[in-house]
Amino acid sequence: YDINGQVIMFNISDNSYIDRYKFNFDNGYNSPWHMVKSPVNDEIYLTLGSGSVACLEFNGTGLTEKWILDVEE
Repeated sequence: YDINGQVIMFNISDNSYIDRYKFNFDNGYNSPWHMVKSPVNDEIYLTLGSGSVACLEFNGTGLTEKWILDVEE
């Protein structure tokens, strides 16, 4: 089955849901499996099962895609 990978953001103080970012399986971006927070910016770097790398920006209200680098690039 084609399943879109996703990253879900929660408030750690009260465990309330803040936002969800879904990777589009049809574009080949799927299965985020490793995340690292930037030590200097409000960004998360992710490796994807497709071999690509992504960067999501976050703030107190949500997640947004900053960039995705394909394996071929």
